[in-house]
Amino acid sequence: MSLSIGIADTSEVIAPRDITDKDQTEAFLNDVVSLAEKRMYEDKKKDIFNLSFEEKKLLILKHLNRVANQVGLNINEPDDINLFINILTDIKESKRKK
Repeated sequence: MSLSIGIADTSEVIAPRDITDKDQTEAFLNDVVSLAEKRMYEDKKKDIFNLSFEEKKLLILKHLNRVANQVGLNINEPDDINLFINILTDIKESKRKK
């Protein structure tokens, strides 16, 4: 298990001129969160290169299952992966034809 945390300092983004202005303050907060999130994903990307083959396989299965669950499927066997990939391919092809 791993944990990735993105950190951003409020001095790294442009502060609102008027803190009482809702739009400026919201944009400022969104910029801070976006910067922290960007850093988190950069760290996660670095970490994946240090995983063993088995760890990478488990990580891929975890993510495939998360997506498969959204369409009512569970991936437990290698054949399930092929079925899911075929379903995704069919969806992609049907969208191309439209």
